[in-house]
Amino acid sequence: MKIHPKEKVIKTRRVIILLLLPFAVLTYILSIIIEREYQRELAQGCTDAGITQFPGVSGDLTFDPLGRLWVIVEGQHFKIYDGSQWEHFLLPNYDRFSHYATSIAFDKAGKAWVGTPTGLYSFDGKSWVIYTPQNSGMPWERVSALTIDSRGRLWMASSMNGLEMYDGRQWFGYPLQTDMIDEIAVDREGRVWIRNSGMSGLLMFQPGLLMNEQGTWTAFSPSDSALPGDAVFSLTTDAQGCVWMATDGGVAVVDGGSWTAYTTANSSLPSDYVVDIAIDGLGNVWAALWNKGIAVFDGTRWTNYTYENSGIFPGKETSTITDIAISPNGKAWLINIGGGGLFSISNLASVKRISPILVALRPYSFHPYSRWAIPFFLLMLWLGFRLRVQLPVAFGLALGVIPSVWYDGGLYFFMPGFVFCEIIGPICALIGGLIDVRKGRFGLRQRAGMIAGFLGVVVPFLIIMLLLISSS
Repeated sequence: MKIHPKEKVIKTRRVIILLLLPFAVLTYILSIIIEREYQRELAQGCTDAGITQFPGVSGDLTFDPLGRLWVIVEGQHFKIYDGSQWEHFLLPNYDRFSHYATSIAFDKAGKAWVGTPTGLYSFDGKSWVIYTPQNSGMPWERVSALTIDSRGRLWMASSMNGLEMYDGRQWFGYPLQTDMIDEIAVDREGRVWIRNSGMSGLLMFQPGLLMNEQGTWTAFSPSDSALPGDAVFSLTTDAQGCVWMATDGGVAVVDGGSWTAYTTANSSLPSDYVVDIAIDGLGNVWAALWNKGIAVFDGTRWTNYTYENSGIFPGKETSTITDIAISPNGKAWLINIGGGGLFSISNLASVKRISPILVALRPYSFHPYSRWAIPFFLLMLWLGFRLRVQLPVAFGLALGVIPSVWYDGGLYFFMPGFVFCEIIGPICALIGGLIDVRKGRFGLRQRAGMIAGFLGVVVPFLIIMLLLISSS
């Protein structure tokens, strides 16, 4: 008995559906297993690290000699955490446009020194004292950065003026025509290193033998030194007095007259875009990587910790650390602007990173909120078959749905899958339409299938583009 061509097409499509069904079920089950195991290891990572979270707290971090954490919040007030409770107080005479805290440093007696655009403040825990050129020997009132060297001398950067130094009795000024100075650090040889957001590279000031001598200035850039990047985002010193710096091209350290650079090209540093840097009591270097968590250097290699591979970053599925501070007891405090705010890590060494296999498979699995895409994919195929449209058109319709999953403010199926589907979908629909035209089958059902396939691709694309624009 001869089988009609239309019946052959229907049988073929039924076979395809029956073959795809167990594949879809298996994929569904595996995605559940992968996600549950992944979430279990994420929770274990937080437990092992001893995470303590303070949601909503954000700002510049530093510690005083008593081990209390100070957070400068938007330049207007300070939050102090002593390990059990928070204390809050405002900067005297605060004004958001002209009188706000730019930086803070602590001397050995525990006194806080706070820089502002209108003078220098000191705070002994009870009362404030203000220093200006009008009531002291201070050369310039604008203070944009502070640090205290190993001899207890207070160094101040004055934007558009230069450097100031106060030894407890006398004030000294070292003029330099420059823009905004963001941060300064003093190495073991007494040289002052300056990070300037208004220029590329960095500056170094070598004081004279006598403090009233003007000293010498030296500029460094990637073209004439081992500085790996043009933009320097952070400076710090280690116990040996070496200066470490975070740049947009990697990490650099200056040990006396010797430079060493760490980049993705010459080390295990996972990213060259380093926004902050800190040193713990064991000499480990903590580097904050833009959108890639942190990297910790033990003197031999860098180890990368992200939300995806360790779970030590509470909050959303991103780990953009902007500030790191290490307490005297070795606990690391971090600000995660990707979600979670301020949190601390007590025991990073005990963290077991998530299985690389799970990390590799998870982007290709489905989040619990988006598993409906698998049965919906089969539903769209069945709908396309019932409309008697060509198989490529049905695939075009189904492929347009999968990348449209929108989860927690971002595409869960990620851009590679999205782009792939958005390219394959229209191509499949076009091929199916051409086949129908050539075979003279371009009736109402075929046209409906073409329109459905086209809308299944274009509409999700437009919705996602609008969401991306509105969230930026």
